[in-house]
Amino acid sequence: SVSLVWYSPHKSGFELRVGVSTDGKRYSEVDAGLLTGRGTDTTLRSFLPTRVRYVRLSFLPGPQMSPPSVYEVALHGATAH
Repeated sequence: SVSLVWYSPHKSGFELRVGVSTDGKRYSEVDAGLLTGRGTDTTLRSFLPTRVRYVRLSFLPGPQMSPPSVYEVALHGATAH
């Protein structure tokens, strides 16, 4: 799972897509959802356990909107040995 602390001055939502990769070139989308609200918020997005090295967060804002500001990103899960 991934958690993030974000801020937006807009009330409307943003689509968030979470992609993962082992090589940094080919990404698979593991989660997508809508972030809504205005101000600062914390969001937790969960997906099935998978082996990854890179995580990409993509924000798709509505028309005439800038994407949200992200202050903190944390990845949660098991560590491979």
